[in-house]
This record gives sequence, structure tokens and C-alpha cells, in this order.
Amino acid sequence: MDFLAVKASEIGVPLVRPLPTILAYARGAQAGQPVSHVLEEEFYAHVDCLSDLIETACLRAHVPGSVCEEVTQRTVDLARSEKENLISSVNELLAHLSNLSRVHRTALRAELGAKPEIYRDIYWGRVYTKKITLIHQEGSPEALAGITERLKNRCSYDVNLESEKEIAFRPMTSDLILFHPTRGAIRPATLSAAEAYGLPIVILMDLGKKIEEADPVAVRIAHQYAKSGLNVTHSPFTPLRLFTAIDMCYVDHMLRKPTFAGARSRGAVA
Repeated sequence: MDFLAVKASEIGVPLVRPLPTILAYARGAQAGQPVSHVLEEEFYAHVDCLSDLIETACLRAHVPGSVCEEVTQRTVDLARSEKENLISSVNELLAHLSNLSRVHRTALRAELGAKPEIYRDIYWGRVYTKKITLIHQEGSPEALAGITERLKNRCSYDVNLESEKEIAFRPMTSDLILFHPTRGAIRPATLSAAEAYGLPIVILMDLGKKIEEADPVAVRIAHQYAKSGLNVTHSPFTPLRLFTAIDMCYVDHMLRKPTFAGARSRGAVA
């Protein structure tokens, strides 16, 4: 069974924020992949967070309480769902959320656009803050500053910067490694050093605004990384694209390796 197709632009990015974790968990758990206690907690925290986000948006946008309860009840149903029914429960939630956003489009869009910081604070306060190590190539301060700002302030991650030269010589206390190559391919030794940590890895490849106009060399490098099994996300690096790629990669990694707990296993809990 596939997930119901919904448009993030119609629902609003603040309300979409918990969904990648919810979707990735539901897909893996229903497929019978082993689920750790840590990952279960991650799932339930994101479901509860989504309920809070919906309730806050409805209250501030003056959506009738009965309408809001129709949607938040679906988060309750999802949290109680058996694993074999997770995808259908998610789809029921998505259908109600999409309908809410369509019927009350004007009021909700105005609210979510006017006060995004309220919803970022709710997300930040309700779920575990993932610790991201962003590995960069020297000589690209502007690109690095833009990505870092989005990851911290618009995706709600704790970001630590490391250069390619440093990664093999420092202890890694993170949940995920993020590469942002701005001057060609990642050095093989750097990639090998990163893989040795056993953390999920996402590579951000800057292919310009339109992939059909991208540098053929950069496209070939991106395809090579993807072919080797690495998670590759290409530009434009919107907050939606970033947190979708990172959260899904994180959950998929935990499903493949049930003993993985990331920074939490090292005592570095936000």
C-alpha cells in the first residue's frame, strides 16, 4: 500500500515538519522491519508533535474546534494503530489534514506564514533534537552559511561544522553526517573515514536551480554516489527538501540497524 499523495505547499511546511519521520517509520514497521525502543519513542514524539502543531494552528487561525478535533483524533488513532495498519492510519490522517488545509486555506496560510517561529519552537520542544555533523570543503563560506542557517533555524537541528581535513581525527558525537561538497567530489579517504563511524550519511549535491542545466561532471558524481548506495539530495536545498532527506535517512538507518541510537548512546541528548 502506498501513502496518499499530498502537497506540502497546500498543507504548509510547519505542519509537514513531523511527517517524514512518521512516514518512514510506518513504511518500515508495517513491512516487518525490527523497531527499537528509541525509534518507537521517535515515532510517538513526532505524532504527538503533529497533533500539537495542528491544534495550535487551528486555534490561532480560528478554525472551529470540532473541525480541528476531527483531524487531531486521527493522530490519536495513528498512535494506537497496530503495525499492520500503520500506512492506512497515516493515509487517514493525511486525508483529513489535506482537507483541513484546503477548506481553511486562507486562514491557515496566513497564520503559518505570519508566525513560523511558533511552530518551530513547538517542534523543537517536543522531539529529540538530532545532532548533525556538516562536513564541508574549505573555501565556500557563503554556501556553508546558508545551509547552516537553514539546518539550524528552519529545520531545527543541532549543527556541528567539520572540514574534510578534520573528520578522521576527531571523535564523532552525532546522529547523522551531512556532506556538502562545493568543489567537486568528496575525497575517498574522507568518505571512508565518515563511513567508519557507522552513522547515516546524506550528501547534498549542488546541481543548480534546474538539473537539466547542471554541470555534467557534478551530475555524474551524484549518480555515482547514489549508485553506491549513499543518500544523495540535490539542490535547491529548501528546508522541506533538507529535513525530508535527513529524517527519512535517519529512520531508515535505525530500521536497518536496530541497535543504533546515535548521539543518545554517547550521552549527548538534547
